[in-house]
Amino acid sequence: MRIRDLLAPESIQLNGSATGKEDVLNQMVSLMVKSGKIADEETYRKGVFAREEESTTGIGEGIAIPHCKSAAVKKPGLSAMVLKNGVDFDALDGEKVHLIFLIAAPDTEDNVHLDVLSRLSVLLMDENFTNGLKQAASVEEFLKVIDEAESEKEEKEEQKEVRARMREEAKLAKEIEEERKKLEKEQQHYQNALQRINAQLEAASDADRAAIEEKKAELVAQLDKIDKEFADVDYREANQRAGYVYVISNIGAFGENVYKIGMTRRLDPQDRVDELGDASVPFNFDVHAMIFSNDAPKLEAALHNAFADRKLNFVNQRREFFNVSLDEIKQVIKDNYDKSVEFVELAPAEQYRESLKLKEQMKKKCIK
Repeated sequence: MRIRDLLAPESIQLNGSATGKEDVLNQMVSLMVKSGKIADEETYRKGVFAREEESTTGIGEGIAIPHCKSAAVKKPGLSAMVLKNGVDFDALDGEKVHLIFLIAAPDTEDNVHLDVLSRLSVLLMDENFTNGLKQAASVEEFLKVIDEAESEKEEKEEQKEVRARMREEAKLAKEIEEERKKLEKEQQHYQNALQRINAQLEAASDADRAAIEEKKAELVAQLDKIDKEFADVDYREANQRAGYVYVISNIGAFGENVYKIGMTRRLDPQDRVDELGDASVPFNFDVHAMIFSNDAPKLEAALHNAFADRKLNFVNQRREFFNVSLDEIKQVIKDNYDKSVEFVELAPAEQYRESLKLKEQMKKKCIK
Protein backbone atom coordinates (compact mmCIF):
# COMPACT_ATOMS: atom_id res chain seq x y z
CA MET A 1 0.00 0.00 0.00
CA ARG A 2 1.65 3.23 -1.19
CA ILE A 3 1.53 6.46 0.81
CA ARG A 4 0.69 8.37 -2.37
CA ASP A 5 -2.43 6.26 -2.94
CA LEU A 6 -3.76 7.04 0.55
CA LEU A 7 -3.37 10.80 0.28
CA ALA A 8 -6.13 12.68 -1.54
CA PRO A 9 -5.27 16.20 -2.82
CA GLU A 10 -8.17 17.71 -0.88
CA SER A 11 -6.70 16.32 2.36
CA ILE A 12 -3.47 18.32 2.07
CA GLN A 13 -2.93 21.79 3.55
CA LEU A 14 0.37 23.45 2.64
CA ASN A 15 0.03 26.78 4.43
CA GLY A 16 -1.39 25.60 7.71
CA SER A 17 -1.46 27.50 10.96
CA ALA A 18 -2.75 26.48 14.38
CA THR A 19 -2.95 27.87 17.88
CA GLY A 20 -1.99 24.60 19.53
CA LYS A 21 -2.13 20.82 19.50
CA GLU A 22 -5.90 20.55 19.91
CA ASP A 23 -6.52 23.04 17.12
CA VAL A 24 -4.19 21.31 14.66
CA LEU A 25 -5.64 17.87 15.40
CA ASN A 26 -9.16 19.18 14.75
CA GLN A 27 -7.97 20.64 11.46
CA MET A 28 -6.30 17.35 10.50
CA VAL A 29 -9.53 15.45 11.17
CA SER A 30 -11.47 17.94 9.02
CA LEU A 31 -8.96 17.45 6.20
CA MET A 32 -9.39 13.68 6.51
CA VAL A 33 -13.17 14.01 6.30
CA LYS A 34 -12.78 15.80 2.94
CA SER A 35 -11.36 12.58 1.47
CA GLY A 36 -14.69 10.81 2.02
CA LYS A 37 -13.05 7.99 3.98
CA ILE A 38 -14.67 8.79 7.34
CA ALA A 39 -18.17 7.45 8.11
CA ASP A 40 -18.58 9.21 11.47
CA GLU A 41 -16.53 12.38 11.97
CA GLU A 42 -17.11 12.80 15.71
CA THR A 43 -16.36 9.18 16.56
CA TYR A 44 -13.16 9.36 14.55
CA ARG A 45 -12.20 12.68 16.15
CA LYS A 46 -12.66 11.20 19.64
CA GLY A 47 -10.49 8.25 18.62
CA VAL A 48 -7.68 10.52 17.43
CA PHE A 49 -7.68 12.48 20.68
CA ALA A 50 -7.93 9.32 22.79
CA ARG A 51 -4.86 7.87 21.05
CA GLU A 52 -2.96 11.12 21.54
CA GLU A 53 -3.73 11.06 25.27
CA GLU A 54 -1.92 7.71 25.55
CA SER A 55 1.38 9.20 24.37
CA THR A 56 2.46 11.95 22.03
CA THR A 57 2.79 11.18 18.34
CA GLY A 58 5.18 14.08 17.91
CA ILE A 59 8.21 11.96 17.06
CA GLY A 60 10.71 14.81 16.95
CA GLU A 61 12.61 16.64 14.21
CA GLY A 62 9.52 18.80 13.59
CA ILE A 63 7.31 15.82 12.64
CA ALA A 64 4.11 14.34 14.10
CA ILE A 65 2.18 11.29 12.92
CA PRO A 66 -1.11 11.05 14.86
CA HIS A 67 -3.13 7.95 13.99
CA CYS A 68 -6.35 6.21 14.84
CA LYS A 69 -7.80 2.79 14.10
CA SER A 70 -11.59 3.09 14.26
CA ALA A 71 -14.86 1.60 13.07
CA ALA A 72 -15.66 5.17 11.97
CA VAL A 73 -13.15 4.78 9.11
CA LYS A 74 -14.47 3.39 5.82
CA LYS A 75 -11.13 3.13 3.99
CA PRO A 76 -7.49 3.72 4.95
CA GLY A 77 -6.40 7.29 4.38
CA LEU A 78 -4.01 10.12 5.17
CA SER A 79 -4.24 13.85 5.63
CA ALA A 80 -1.21 16.14 5.69
CA MET A 81 -0.34 19.66 6.77
CA VAL A 82 2.71 21.89 6.54
CA LEU A 83 2.96 24.60 9.20
CA LYS A 84 5.54 27.22 8.30
CA ASN A 85 5.64 28.68 11.82
CA GLY A 86 5.20 25.34 13.56
CA VAL A 87 2.94 24.41 16.46
CA ASP A 88 3.55 23.18 19.99
CA PHE A 89 2.70 19.47 19.96
CA ASP A 90 4.34 18.04 23.10
CA ALA A 91 6.88 16.43 20.79
CA LEU A 92 9.46 14.04 22.22
CA ASP A 93 12.26 16.53 21.59
CA GLY A 94 10.24 19.53 22.79
CA GLU A 95 10.51 21.25 19.40
CA LYS A 96 7.63 22.68 17.39
CA VAL A 97 6.05 20.52 14.72
CA HIS A 98 6.13 21.75 11.13
CA LEU A 99 4.93 18.66 9.27
CA ILE A 100 1.97 16.47 10.27
CA PHE A 101 0.48 13.34 8.76
CA LEU A 102 -2.75 11.91 10.20
CA ILE A 103 -3.45 8.21 9.56
CA ALA A 104 -6.97 6.80 9.43
CA ALA A 105 -7.42 3.00 9.47
CA PRO A 106 -10.52 0.80 9.63
CA ASP A 107 -10.95 -1.37 12.71
CA THR A 108 -9.91 -4.60 11.01
CA GLU A 109 -7.52 -7.42 11.88
CA ASP A 110 -4.82 -6.47 9.38
CA ASN A 111 -3.63 -3.39 11.36
CA VAL A 112 -3.02 -1.40 8.20
CA HIS A 113 -2.18 1.70 10.25
CA LEU A 114 1.00 0.04 11.53
CA ASP A 115 2.13 -0.73 8.00
CA VAL A 116 1.40 2.84 6.87
CA LEU A 117 3.11 4.20 9.99
CA SER A 118 6.26 2.17 9.33
CA ARG A 119 6.43 3.11 5.64
CA LEU A 120 5.84 6.78 6.39
CA SER A 121 8.37 6.80 9.24
CA VAL A 122 11.09 5.42 6.96
CA LEU A 123 10.49 8.14 4.38
CA LEU A 124 10.40 10.89 7.01
CA MET A 125 13.84 9.85 8.29
CA ASP A 126 15.27 11.37 5.11
CA GLU A 127 15.89 15.09 5.65
CA ASN A 128 15.86 15.78 1.90
CA PHE A 129 12.41 14.22 1.70
CA THR A 130 10.95 16.25 4.57
CA ASN A 131 12.51 19.46 3.23
CA GLY A 132 10.98 18.72 -0.16
CA LEU A 133 7.54 18.38 1.41
CA LYS A 134 7.88 21.56 3.47
CA GLN A 135 9.10 23.54 0.46
CA ALA A 136 6.47 22.25 -1.99
CA ALA A 137 4.78 25.17 -3.75
CA SER A 138 1.65 23.21 -4.66
CA VAL A 139 -0.31 20.12 -3.69
CA GLU A 140 0.80 18.52 -6.94
CA GLU A 141 4.46 19.12 -6.07
CA PHE A 142 3.88 17.75 -2.54
CA LEU A 143 2.43 14.54 -3.99
CA LYS A 144 5.23 14.33 -6.56
CA VAL A 145 7.87 14.42 -3.79
CA ILE A 146 6.12 11.47 -2.09
CA ASP A 147 5.67 9.54 -5.32
CA GLU A 148 9.32 9.90 -6.33
CA ALA A 149 10.60 8.97 -2.87
CA GLU A 150 8.42 5.86 -2.74
CA SER A 151 9.44 4.81 -6.24
CA GLU A 152 13.12 5.24 -5.38
CA LYS A 153 12.74 3.25 -2.16
CA GLU A 154 10.80 0.48 -3.90
CA GLU A 155 13.46 0.28 -6.63
CA LYS A 156 16.23 -0.03 -4.02
CA GLU A 157 14.29 -2.71 -2.13
CA GLU A 158 13.62 -4.58 -5.35
CA GLN A 159 17.31 -4.47 -6.30
CA LYS A 160 18.25 -5.69 -2.83
CA GLU A 161 15.74 -8.54 -3.15
CA VAL A 162 17.12 -9.45 -6.57
CA ARG A 163 20.71 -9.50 -5.26
CA ALA A 164 19.70 -11.64 -2.28
CA ARG A 165 17.78 -14.01 -4.55
CA MET A 166 20.70 -14.25 -6.96
CA ARG A 167 23.06 -15.13 -4.08
CA GLU A 168 20.69 -17.84 -2.87
CA GLU A 169 20.23 -19.18 -6.40
CA ALA A 170 24.00 -19.25 -6.94
CA LYS A 171 24.46 -21.18 -3.70
CA LEU A 172 21.68 -23.57 -4.68
CA ALA A 173 23.19 -24.10 -8.15
CA LYS A 174 26.57 -24.87 -6.57
CA GLU A 175 24.97 -27.28 -4.11
CA ILE A 176 23.09 -29.03 -6.92
CA GLU A 177 26.28 -29.35 -8.98
CA GLU A 178 28.19 -30.77 -6.01
CA GLU A 179 25.33 -33.12 -5.12
CA ARG A 180 25.21 -34.42 -8.69
CA LYS A 181 28.94 -35.06 -8.69
CA LYS A 182 28.68 -36.90 -5.38
CA LEU A 183 25.75 -39.00 -6.62
CA GLU A 184 27.52 -39.77 -9.91
CA LYS A 185 30.56 -40.94 -7.98
CA GLU A 186 28.44 -43.13 -5.70
CA GLN A 187 26.46 -44.44 -8.65
CA GLN A 188 29.65 -45.41 -10.50
CA HIS A 189 30.95 -47.13 -7.37
CA TYR A 190 27.83 -49.28 -6.95
CA GLN A 191 27.56 -49.99 -10.69
CA ASN A 192 31.14 -51.28 -10.70
CA ALA A 193 30.39 -53.38 -7.64
CA LEU A 194 27.25 -54.73 -9.32
CA GLN A 195 29.26 -55.74 -12.40
CA ARG A 196 31.67 -57.66 -10.21
CA ILE A 197 28.79 -59.36 -8.37
CA ASN A 198 27.18 -60.37 -11.67
CA ALA A 199 30.48 -61.84 -12.79
CA GLN A 200 30.70 -63.78 -9.51
CA LEU A 201 27.18 -65.09 -10.00
CA GLU A 202 28.08 -66.56 -13.37
CA ALA A 203 30.82 -68.67 -11.78
CA ALA A 204 29.22 -69.20 -8.37
CA SER A 205 28.45 -72.61 -6.95
CA ASP A 206 24.97 -73.40 -5.67
CA ALA A 207 26.29 -73.14 -2.11
CA ASP A 208 27.58 -69.56 -2.62
CA ARG A 209 24.77 -68.28 -4.88
CA ALA A 210 22.32 -67.28 -2.11
CA ALA A 211 24.85 -65.07 -0.32
CA ILE A 212 25.91 -63.42 -3.59
CA GLU A 213 22.25 -62.84 -4.60
CA GLU A 214 21.68 -61.15 -1.23
CA LYS A 215 24.65 -58.89 -1.82
CA LYS A 216 23.39 -58.08 -5.30
CA ALA A 217 19.99 -57.11 -3.89
CA GLU A 218 21.72 -54.69 -1.50
CA LEU A 219 23.61 -53.06 -4.38
CA VAL A 220 20.44 -52.76 -6.51
CA ALA A 221 18.65 -51.17 -3.56
CA GLN A 222 21.47 -48.64 -3.21
CA LEU A 223 21.32 -47.82 -6.92
CA ASP A 224 17.53 -47.37 -6.69
CA LYS A 225 18.09 -45.01 -3.77
CA ILE A 226 20.62 -43.01 -5.79
CA ASP A 227 18.15 -42.81 -8.71
CA LYS A 228 15.56 -41.35 -6.33
CA GLU A 229 18.09 -38.84 -5.03
CA PHE A 230 18.89 -37.83 -8.62
CA ALA A 231 15.15 -37.31 -9.23
CA ASP A 232 14.88 -35.18 -6.08
CA VAL A 233 17.77 -32.99 -7.20
CA ASP A 234 16.25 -32.61 -10.68
CA TYR A 235 12.91 -31.64 -9.12
CA ARG A 236 14.47 -29.03 -6.85
CA GLU A 237 16.34 -27.54 -9.80
CA ALA A 238 13.24 -27.40 -11.99
CA ASN A 239 10.71 -26.25 -9.39
CA GLN A 240 11.60 -22.67 -8.48
CA ARG A 241 9.04 -22.52 -5.64
CA ALA A 242 9.98 -25.71 -3.84
CA GLY A 243 11.95 -25.20 -0.65
CA TYR A 244 11.94 -25.10 3.12
CA VAL A 245 10.19 -22.71 5.48
CA TYR A 246 12.02 -22.54 8.79
CA VAL A 247 10.96 -21.37 12.24
CA ILE A 248 13.99 -20.58 14.38
CA SER A 249 14.76 -18.76 17.62
CA ASN A 250 17.73 -17.35 19.47
CA ILE A 251 16.73 -16.69 23.06
CA GLY A 252 20.24 -15.62 24.01
CA ALA A 253 20.12 -12.80 21.46
CA PHE A 254 16.43 -11.88 21.30
CA GLY A 255 14.72 -13.41 24.35
CA GLU A 256 11.69 -15.68 24.64
CA ASN A 257 8.79 -15.73 22.15
CA VAL A 258 10.78 -14.12 19.34
CA TYR A 259 10.98 -16.22 16.19
CA LYS A 260 12.48 -15.73 12.76
CA ILE A 261 10.30 -17.16 10.01
CA GLY A 262 12.01 -17.44 6.64
CA MET A 263 12.55 -19.72 3.66
CA THR A 264 15.39 -21.22 1.70
CA ARG A 265 15.69 -23.34 -1.43
CA ARG A 266 19.02 -24.83 -0.38
CA LEU A 267 19.33 -28.62 -0.57
CA ASP A 268 20.37 -28.68 3.07
CA PRO A 269 18.31 -25.95 4.77
CA GLN A 270 20.45 -26.18 7.91
CA ASP A 271 23.27 -24.54 5.92
CA ARG A 272 21.16 -21.38 5.67
CA VAL A 273 20.34 -21.44 9.39
CA ASP A 274 24.02 -21.88 10.22
CA GLU A 275 24.89 -18.88 8.04
CA LEU A 276 22.40 -16.72 9.93
CA GLY A 277 24.12 -17.58 13.19
CA ASP A 278 27.70 -17.33 11.97
CA ALA A 279 28.66 -13.80 12.98
CA SER A 280 25.67 -11.50 13.40
CA VAL A 281 24.43 -12.91 16.72
CA PRO A 282 26.25 -14.12 19.87
CA PHE A 283 24.63 -17.59 19.87
CA ASN A 284 23.51 -20.15 17.31
CA PHE A 285 19.89 -20.29 16.16
CA ASP A 286 17.69 -23.19 17.30
CA VAL A 287 15.34 -24.83 14.81
CA HIS A 288 11.75 -25.34 15.94
CA ALA A 289 10.38 -26.47 12.56
CA MET A 290 11.78 -27.13 9.10
CA ILE A 291 8.97 -27.59 6.60
CA PHE A 292 9.43 -28.69 3.01
CA SER A 293 6.80 -27.25 0.69
CA ASN A 294 6.21 -27.35 -3.05
CA ASP A 295 5.26 -23.66 -2.70
CA ALA A 296 7.52 -22.37 0.08
CA PRO A 297 7.02 -18.64 -0.77
CA LYS A 298 3.25 -19.03 -0.36
CA LEU A 299 3.59 -20.64 3.08
CA GLU A 300 6.16 -18.07 4.17
CA ALA A 301 3.88 -15.22 3.00
CA ALA A 302 0.91 -16.71 4.91
CA LEU A 303 2.95 -16.71 8.12
CA HIS A 304 4.32 -13.20 7.58
CA ASN A 305 0.84 -11.82 6.82
CA ALA A 306 -0.67 -13.54 9.86
CA PHE A 307 1.83 -11.82 12.15
CA ALA A 308 2.24 -8.52 10.29
CA ASP A 309 1.37 -6.54 13.41
CA ARG A 310 3.81 -8.54 15.56
CA LYS A 311 7.02 -7.68 13.70
CA LEU A 312 9.99 -6.56 15.73
CA ASN A 313 11.12 -4.22 12.97
CA PHE A 314 8.45 -2.16 11.20
CA VAL A 315 11.01 -0.12 9.29
CA ASN A 316 12.91 -2.85 7.45
CA GLN A 317 10.32 -5.23 6.04
CA ARG A 318 12.99 -7.84 5.25
CA ARG A 319 13.66 -8.45 8.94
CA GLU A 320 11.61 -11.58 9.51
CA PHE A 321 11.46 -11.56 13.32
CA PHE A 322 8.12 -11.77 15.09
CA ASN A 323 7.08 -11.49 18.74
CA VAL A 324 4.65 -14.42 18.83
CA SER A 325 4.19 -17.73 20.63
CA LEU A 326 5.09 -21.06 19.07
CA ASP A 327 1.46 -22.17 19.48
CA GLU A 328 0.33 -19.27 17.28
CA ILE A 329 2.84 -20.23 14.61
CA LYS A 330 1.70 -23.85 14.78
CA GLN A 331 -1.92 -22.85 14.21
CA VAL A 332 -1.15 -20.80 11.09
CA ILE A 333 0.95 -23.63 9.66
CA LYS A 334 -1.82 -26.14 10.34
CA ASP A 335 -4.37 -23.84 8.71
CA ASN A 336 -2.21 -23.21 5.64
CA TYR A 337 -0.10 -26.29 5.20
CA ASP A 338 -0.24 -29.49 7.21
CA LYS A 339 -1.48 -30.64 10.60
CA SER A 340 1.33 -33.20 10.93
CA VAL A 341 4.34 -30.86 11.03
CA GLU A 342 6.63 -31.69 13.95
CA PHE A 343 7.86 -28.91 16.23
CA VAL A 344 10.68 -28.71 18.75
CA GLU A 345 8.92 -27.08 21.68
CA LEU A 346 11.89 -26.10 23.85
CA ALA A 347 14.89 -24.37 22.31
CA PRO A 348 18.06 -26.21 23.39
CA ALA A 349 20.04 -22.92 23.35
CA GLU A 350 23.03 -24.90 24.58
CA GLN A 351 25.68 -22.15 24.39
CA TYR A 352 23.34 -19.60 25.98
CA ARG A 353 22.33 -21.88 28.87
CA GLU A 354 25.93 -22.96 29.41
CA SER A 355 26.98 -19.30 29.45
CA LEU A 356 24.42 -18.60 32.17
CA LYS A 357 25.84 -21.44 34.27
CA LEU A 358 29.39 -20.16 33.82
CA LYS A 359 28.29 -16.65 34.80
CA GLU A 360 26.66 -18.02 37.93
CA GLN A 361 29.80 -19.95 38.82
CA MET A 362 31.92 -16.83 38.35
CA LYS A 363 29.59 -14.87 40.65
CA LYS A 364 29.91 -17.50 43.37
CA LYS A 365 33.69 -17.41 43.11
CA CYS A 366 33.67 -13.63 43.39
CA ILE A 367 31.47 -13.80 46.51
CA LYS A 368 33.89 -16.26 48.16
